[in-house]
Amino acid sequence: MNKDQAKPYQTGKPVDGKTLKAALFFFGGLLVMCLLSMVLSGTSAAIGTPWLRIVFCLVQVGVYYSMAFYNGLSRGTAAVALGENVLNQRNNGRAVTDAEIACCFHPLKGFIQAFLGTLPALAVTAVYASMAQLQRTSPGTLPNFVSGMASRPDVLTPLTAYTQTQPAVLADYLRVGSRALTMPYVTMVGSSNYAGLLTLDRLAPLLCLLPAIAYGVGYAFGPKDRARVHQSIAEGKRHLARKQRREKRQRRAEREPEQLN
Repeated sequence: MNKDQAKPYQTGKPVDGKTLKAALFFFGGLLVMCLLSMVLSGTSAAIGTPWLRIVFCLVQVGVYYSMAFYNGLSRGTAAVALGENVLNQRNNGRAVTDAEIACCFHPLKGFIQAFLGTLPALAVTAVYASMAQLQRTSPGTLPNFVSGMASRPDVLTPLTAYTQTQPAVLADYLRVGSRALTMPYVTMVGSSNYAGLLTLDRLAPLLCLLPAIAYGVGYAFGPKDRARVHQSIAEGKRHLARKQRREKRQRRAEREPEQLN
């Protein structure tokens, strides 16, 4: 990257009037990722070969993180462009409000926006991680020939585990939310790997932070991407100037024989 193409810009504040809106937008993106993961979970679970299933889920996760990165990159580049405009106005003696200055690029702004947008998911996964326990298989349902003996206590008393259902508690609801937020990883671990799922439940808060980190890193690359834009514009201008000079020489060469005659 040619550093000479980078232009000075006004640095903003880590938090501005658009931070909450950006955080809500990021949270909406997390929900979309969650829904897509739940839709694709059936396809990935149907893959019989374990390593193919893992590769499919890794590609899926990679796409999500790439989307978060480029979303942050786009916002960071736009913030740098705003900073260039604000600085230009200030240098020209034009009035600039504090709100406009605050909205300009700041390297921490992307991380703050994404972290605030991740807070709901982080709260669900963190609370469940603190109470997660090793899950066991359920006893299942009684065969029909045993269910027909429901009137005989001597038969059903030893089978109370099959006839009694435990009411849902807070941990059950939180587990659903935590597993939905980490669905690709749940599919990679496998529904029968109870020890692996317990480890995953405890790591879920960290996994939920990965899209926010990708967004923040992308936002921090805003100045470099803006410099690349300036470089592309400069190269386009140079190419156009060379083309115009070439066409001018061609026209001059075409006129010279006519002047000799």
